[in-house]
Amino acid sequence: MLATKPITTLIEAVSYDAEGRRFEISLNNGARLFVPVDLLTMELWEDGQLKAAPRPTDAQLSTVQVWSGGRSIDIDCIKQNFGLEQLLKAVAA
Repeated sequence: MLATKPITTLIEAVSYDAEGRRFEISLNNGARLFVPVDLLTMELWEDGQLKAAPRPTDAQLSTVQVWSGGRSIDIDCIKQNFGLEQLLKAVAA
């Protein structure tokens, strides 16, 4: 069995491309990652349980920013945060 190392790569920049409905993410190793928003699971904690979040608008998604020192992206207005590992899993699933 291969040992897995923690991800040390960080997110340097993120923007939202409304035409492609995807996040464009630049990493500190020179790589770029394109993540279609609809591949991400968006949920909210409500009434003591997780529920599916309403589909976010382009205006909401355009407020995305790098968070936690480059370890995640955050869309505060819709209370969604995705770590780099989550983003990679979304495109590889």
